Amino acid sequence: MHLATVVALIIGSDKKKLAIYMTISVIGWTVILTITTITGIMQLK
Repeated sequence: MHLATVVALIIGSDKKKLAIYMTISVIGWTVILTITTITGIMQLK
């Protein structure tokens, strides 16, 4: 996600949609990082 796109979304969309998008984005990254960490630990054992 490019910064310009994020800025365009902030300007072009209402706050509710942005809040939902940000929440989904944060949850998505958390899941990806968790899976990556667990996979990394499993490979070390």
